Amino acid sequence: KMFGLDKMIPKIWSDKVDLVKIRGDGDPRREKQCDSFKVFMACVGLTGTEKKIVNLGPNSKIKDARDAFGRSMRQGIIADSNGYSINPQDYIWQHSKDCTASIQFKYDLEKEAAGLYDQASKEASKYTSK
Repeated sequence: KMFGLDKMIPKIWSDKVDLVKIRGDGDPRREKQCDSFKVFMACVGLTGTEKKIVNLGPNSKIKDARDAFGRSMRQGIIADSNGYSINPQDYIWQHSKDCTASIQFKYDLEKEAAGLYDQASKEASKYTSK
């Protein structure tokens, strides 16, 4: 339960992230044959969205794109350009079209809200447990 914290958290799970839209998945037989994949990535943060483009090899997985972003991140959800969660163990070709993929890294709002609630409870207990 989010205890009203969902109203306190900025809308960081937004479908309004300006991403390169991939209209549907490509033919898996063709996508498996790609020599490389151009992957458009967006890391959706509290204050903005950081974007990068990388080229990944033919056997790359979604988790490899996360690693290629070049920095650590707390965003725990990986989604396609339409906002649907995708498995980090999936191959890029499973979510590409014409050897191109678009993914985003987002916060898990329930998890973030629970963490904020726990932190607020600990702080409040400092003043109420005397």
